[in-house]
Amino acid sequence: MKSEIQAAKEEKIPQFPMDVAIPYVMIFYATQFAENLKFDDKFLEMGFSAEHFGFLTAKQQKLLKPIKGEFDRETNADGEDAFIQLNIDDNFFNSVSSIAVSIDKMFSMREVMKGNPKAKPVLEMLTTSTVGAVLPVFVEEYGHNKKIDLVGTPSHEFFNDGVPGSKMTGIYMDKNGNWKLQVNVAF
Repeated sequence: MKSEIQAAKEEKIPQFPMDVAIPYVMIFYATQFAENLKFDDKFLEMGFSAEHFGFLTAKQQKLLKPIKGEFDRETNADGEDAFIQLNIDDNFFNSVSSIAVSIDKMFSMREVMKGNPKAKPVLEMLTTSTVGAVLPVFVEEYGHNKKIDLVGTPSHEFFNDGVPGSKMTGIYMDKNGNWKLQVNVAF
């Protein structure tokens, strides 16, 4: 018994190749999630953002700056049209960063390490007397053999209190197109 594909080949019935359908299916589903669509003569432009998906709160949205992005070239050196272009701007990374820097929670080294038995000697040494061996003024100011805890937070608000006017944690692009990573952690 012949399969349907073999029978179709023998009857010379044209088959619709799957590799032609896949891009259209991808475009169909991508447009369902796009924030904006623009059709022009040759291209389809789609815009996506974390704000459109509801990932950002109003506080996090205020941390982002408006960016106008443009595509680079629509044709290559041989004059052939571009198949696809992807334009990722600073706000893609800054959206992720704004979620992290709006966490107003402190993380304690003692709390994180207390469940690990191997960390017990380190926690026992985390005292004013240990620091006082290097900085005697520290013991005079805070007392002898008092526990010390290192606390960190990704919160931009806490960091900005200590370093006013600082840039938010994120990835920035300078005027030359160089990417710069800035990470602020308050201790």
